[in-house]
Amino acid sequence: MSRLLYKRYWLQVVAIGLFGSLALYLYGVPYGLDLPHHYRMAQGFFESIKGGDLYPSWLSSTNGGYGDPSVRFYPPALYYTLSFFRLLTGDWYFATLLTLSLLTVIGGTGMYLWASALTDQRYAVLAALLYMLAPFHTNEIYQAGMYPQYAAASVLPFVFAFTERVIAGNRWRDAGGLGLSYGLLILFHLPLALLGSVAISVYALIRLVQSFSRRAAYQLIAGALSGLAMSCGYWLPMLLELKWKSPSGSGQSQWFDYKHNFIFRPSPNEMGDWWIPIITTTTLLMAVPAVVLFAKRNRKALAPALVALLTFLMATALSKPIWDALPALQETQFPWRWLTITSACLSMLVTISLPELVQIGRTRLRPLALLLLGITAIALSFTVFQVIRAAKFQNRSTFDQMVAALQGSDTNKDFLPIWVSDRPAIMAQPVEAPGRDVRVTEWSATQREFEIGAGVSTEVRLRTFYYPYWKATAEGKPLSTGPANDGALLVSVPATATTVHVNFVEPTSTYLAGALSTLGLLAIALSFAEGSRKRNKEIAV
Repeated sequence: MSRLLYKRYWLQVVAIGLFGSLALYLYGVPYGLDLPHHYRMAQGFFESIKGGDLYPSWLSSTNGGYGDPSVRFYPPALYYTLSFFRLLTGDWYFATLLTLSLLTVIGGTGMYLWASALTDQRYAVLAALLYMLAPFHTNEIYQAGMYPQYAAASVLPFVFAFTERVIAGNRWRDAGGLGLSYGLLILFHLPLALLGSVAISVYALIRLVQSFSRRAAYQLIAGALSGLAMSCGYWLPMLLELKWKSPSGSGQSQWFDYKHNFIFRPSPNEMGDWWIPIITTTTLLMAVPAVVLFAKRNRKALAPALVALLTFLMATALSKPIWDALPALQETQFPWRWLTITSACLSMLVTISLPELVQIGRTRLRPLALLLLGITAIALSFTVFQVIRAAKFQNRSTFDQMVAALQGSDTNKDFLPIWVSDRPAIMAQPVEAPGRDVRVTEWSATQREFEIGAGVSTEVRLRTFYYPYWKATAEGKPLSTGPANDGALLVSVPATATTVHVNFVEPTSTYLAGALSTLGLLAIALSFAEGSRKRNKEIAV
């Protein structure tokens, strides 16, 4: 019977997620300023996968054909998801609608899983609804267009859920779930993964203090390490190459400086100056019913409440000394990113408070219970009428035109190598070698080949940005490479006629990172297998 009930509740969660995605199918794709960047990346992944390279090393079609290494710095999971649905539907528009719908359902499912460990399952279903309509969380796609952050925010509840389940049940399969969800969190969005790691650590520490188990502590560590290992194929090469990347926010306004992005403080950007404070206030109002938990001294509410308080304070100027002291934190740019975690914890607190409100509703204090629930209803209606309905939607025609126009477009400055100028010179041909004949014989994402006639020994210029992993050879001998003044790749060629091969060669560290990712996935699979074996053994007994 419990399995049938679980299935029924899970179907209700899915229905909530699909119903919550209805606006996408009625009005179109929500637009945000970062959308061009994300679809440049998505197209690069899609073309690479179609060409047989499952993880692109270089984005070749951007910047007028010069390409760029942005695929090496930005987490890949969202672009794999979009590419999968693009392959399935043959259309970027419907691929986007399906991706956003899936992420909404995933976020609700994670909240349900987390809430079901803290309260009755019939109330846990409502955690999906509360999180889906939490003003700040909904803003991530409908107003801000922050698709990767929304994707990571959809996985985040699973990390909390499996952390809770490990502490409560000491099961290895939950440690495997923690590893898988934590790895996906990193692969979707690095800033939220960094902030989420702090929040989840605090949550786990509070819960361990409440209910310490050495076995649970080991399982939490094992889950976190397996998640780090699983995502290692992305973050290890990225960390090793950060020294070649332009600083975050390069070429952009002070709006991208963390000092100007604390909530309830003046901001150079209109959104930060008035909109962020409004949706922060409505998010806090949504959680007003949670006050009954403190009146009742509900023990289960302590961890999410303290994490909600911590993350909220980290979004305010009170935390500025911490931001000033931690360069890694500054790279996340927007202190209000913390409010994604605040939204999840506040949604959980409201869910936990519902049984208490139902009991109050059966007493003479029923008007108080209705008042508290009414405040939540008002906050959620703000989401529907001001966050969702007021979004700037793109219909299929407008969206397709935007995606098509991205071919060859310029990458955000902060994803270019540090030696690249703002605008590289326009080249009529892929290879320029003054005074010498050149014939290009191959030009693909990671390979260039050209024949060059005899002449004076010189440097030829390629319509490709220089990167240390571009290696040039002629007749089996290495040729020196370097950047031009504007960042283009220069290759020194001999005076004799020859064929030059230029290949993007991944370093040994990339293959090591891939091997560690495989080991991480294997560790997660073994955790699930161990949990299933023990469960089957218990059933047999």
